[in-house]
Amino acid sequence: MEVERNLLDAMNVGRNVIMDPRLVPGGGATEMALSVALTERASKVEGVGQWPYKAVAKALEVIPRTLIQNCGGSTIRTLTALRVRCVGGNGGATLRVTPRGSMSCPNLVHLSLSLS
Repeated sequence: MEVERNLLDAMNVGRNVIMDPRLVPGGGATEMALSVALTERASKVEGVGQWPYKAVAKALEVIPRTLIQNCGGSTIRTLTALRVRCVGGNGGATLRVTPRGSMSCPNLVHLSLSLS
């Protein structure tokens, strides 16, 4: 039953991409780009009007932070590198997790940043 649902989901994703080929980068890239844009916007607003921008920007950073923590990566270093790449105008970056497991430790993963 679960295999059928997963296969159906995969086929629907393929159909959707063919019918409407617009994709959003994953791995926290979209959330970090929005966070950076809102932080920049907050710097242009004076007084308490900037607080909502900063609050939403901080909340959006929870998603990439959680991905980093779940992979066992260095949260501060990786999040800072992701933020720098988004601010630098490189088109953003994505957190990429690649399996590097072995028989003794099958759940070992490698966390890296890649330009999107």
